Amino acid sequence: MWKEIHDEHNKHVYDDCLTQCELDQGELCGYTEIPLSSGKKHIDHYVKRDIDPNLTFSWTNMIAAVKDYRFGADWKDDHIKKSDYDSSKKRYKNILDPVVDDFTGRFKFYTDGFMEPSDCNDTLAENTITMFNLNDETLKNRRANSMTLARSMFEGGMDKDEILHFLASDGFISSVEYELSQV
Repeated sequence: MWKEIHDEHNKHVYDDCLTQCELDQGELCGYTEIPLSSGKKHIDHYVKRDIDPNLTFSWTNMIAAVKDYRFGADWKDDHIKKSDYDSSKKRYKNILDPVVDDFTGRFKFYTDGFMEPSDCNDTLAENTITMFNLNDETLKNRRANSMTLARSMFEGGMDKDEILHFLASDGFISSVEYELSQV
């Protein structure tokens, strides 16, 4: 059924779903916070369709994601296993769900863009970083650039809320918020 919404006469259904996911996510990739306007994007099924086909059209299982083999959805899909899935809870056992779980305060960021759990005992956060390869060099560099820009803007006299508003569409908002919380 999912393949059918990619057919020419049904493509508008897929496009409408992708647009709604983008809007729900502030037009940022649900896994990496890369602006969805910056490259190839798609609807990722957080729980892969071959692991639980019943979730194929579940709204909370559809994530607008950047398409890049080095991280995010593509990395997850290449590394997740059926044994990682808890069918009774309809979720993966060892990673966070970006639609359902609260990520607030769960991660800290360093000036080089490296991220880690705020609590060293938070294995869900650690596994999430690993499963989505969130410390990939390109992601680290982009986060570092966003954090540096935010700090420069703050040091130049801009208000934190103005900075967040100004940089919102540039992505990596969690690392920018973290950086601004440290000044």
